[in-house]
Amino acid sequence: MITKNQIKKIRKLNTKKGRTLFDKYVVEGVKITNEMIKRKIKFHEIYATKSWLNRHIYLRDKNNVFEVNEKELKNISFLKSPNEVLIILDKVNHHNLNLLKNESIILAYDRIRDPGNLGTILRLSDWFGIKNILCSNDSVDVFNPKCIQSSMGSFLNVNVYYVDLISSFKKLKEYQLIGCNIKGEKLNQMEFPKKFILIFGSESNGISSVIYKKLEKIVTIPKFSKSKIDSLNLASASSIILSNIFLK
Repeated sequence: MITKNQIKKIRKLNTKKGRTLFDKYVVEGVKITNEMIKRKIKFHEIYATKSWLNRHIYLRDKNNVFEVNEKELKNISFLKSPNEVLIILDKVNHHNLNLLKNESIILAYDRIRDPGNLGTILRLSDWFGIKNILCSNDSVDVFNPKCIQSSMGSFLNVNVYYVDLISSFKKLKEYQLIGCNIKGEKLNQMEFPKKFILIFGSESNGISSVIYKKLEKIVTIPKFSKSKIDSLNLASASSIILSNIFLK
């Protein structure tokens, strides 16, 4: 049985304000929850149907695991079609930029707004073996449920640092700053350095002028049609550029 107070608290985790207040976030679905349990990731609470708990009988006796019926699960879920289990976890915040200094490529996103885009970018990064992403402080929250879902579990493998980008670039001065823009050197012609930060701007406004002035190189994805479109989806652009880099 789930109480009204529990429902109220869980529903608040759908907002950034609520996640910040409780320092918690929500993950839903059988596949990702099973993966987290397999990795022995510490959880705060689990709300699951009888059928899911019957397959994880060893969790039944824990005082932070609650059985719910389908109606109750739907009441606390952020999905249109809830999938057996919802897990609440403590947020993990990354701050130590010194841990990034062994990486050859770091991705940076300036004012990314769309949670689905960020989730897809996490999955792309995971695919290409990129472990760390910098996001400006005013970017979308990585713990947004839509971001978690679209990452398909890759949020577990990629660290997101919310930072002042200019200050962070100064601390990572051994990295060359390369921005992605419609006006720049063609992707297929660019020689990338050994260590660099690849910077993408917001979906609607691109890279901010303050950061643009700091760029040492600008790369563009050449367009092969006469179409009037002047930009690509952030996740699409990230995918094209990373593919080109890793295939060279």
